Amino acid sequence: MLERREVFVNFVAQEDQDVITKAFEEYHKKTCVRFRPYKEGDEDFIKIEGKQSGCWSFVGRRGGGQVVNLQNPGCVHHGIIVHELLHALGFYHQQSAYERDDFVRINWENIKLGKKRRKIIYIQFLTQNLSRKR
Repeated sequence: MLERREVFVNFVAQEDQDVITKAFEEYHKKTCVRFRPYKEGDEDFIKIEGKQSGCWSFVGRRGGGQVVNLQNPGCVHHGIIVHELLHALGFYHQQSAYERDDFVRINWENIKLGKKRRKIIYIQFLTQNLSRKR
């Protein structure tokens, strides 16, 4: 069990703390990943913040403290927290995977006019730079 006083800084409401704790506990129950409170001297750690900038995390280990932002209200929901923690652990969205085209078909006709070019550039960037088969 996580010690609440060491995990939560920006989340005062007990209800929010409970939702975040349950997301950590799901990892503990279903994976080999273990989250624990920060200890003095830890070089790498996750810092949960509640800034009004959305639900986000950088992907993978960044060295030092890594922010997982859970805008409140809006992001303090079990599935969103689990999702953002996956990013912190190094997981990309499935559409960024090198084998994406084996499983996903892009319906270009459903992409709004003016957005196709941006989508194509994004997809090319991901497939060329982030999603190479290793």
